[in-house]
Amino acid sequence: KYIKTLDSNHLVSSGDSRPRPSAYHMSQCPVWQSGCVQYPPHDTYAQQVQWLEMANPKSIDLMSVHLYPDSNNPWTITDYQSMATAINRTLYVGEFGDEDANGNWVYPSTFVQNILNNIVSARTPYSTAWRWEGYRSFNPLTPYTLNIDPAVNPDVVNMIVNANTQLKH
Repeated sequence: KYIKTLDSNHLVSSGDSRPRPSAYHMSQCPVWQSGCVQYPPHDTYAQQVQWLEMANPKSIDLMSVHLYPDSNNPWTITDYQSMATAINRTLYVGEFGDEDANGNWVYPSTFVQNILNNIVSARTPYSTAWRWEGYRSFNPLTPYTLNIDPAVNPDVVNMIVNANTQLKH
């Protein structure tokens, strides 16, 4: 609420990562409490919606989720879009990407292409490809820059351009 008193013209995101498959269960019985299980069952759709509403109060405009290859995540962009709509928020895919074991982006990536296809098909208005092109030295005093350079990662640039073109229609 406080942010909106300072600036009511811009949207506010929760900045949250992807909800864990058992987020609702863990909120009701955290694993450190006596009698709670370490690996609770996956939430139902309704429980995920209830947890997302708790995690994204009415002062939040954009419900943020992060999507990476993970066989443990039962929810799709279409599911998250429906969940956001159910709690009167706009979905923001705050991060998505595909990394190898060393943390480098995989090019070209079927996962990234599928995410972009799903963003277009669900008409998700906001998304951010994460860490796909950063330049940084190990000197903390050196500025960190992010650039969209088609010469470095033309596949990713083309995927994003194509998705944006489709979203405009």
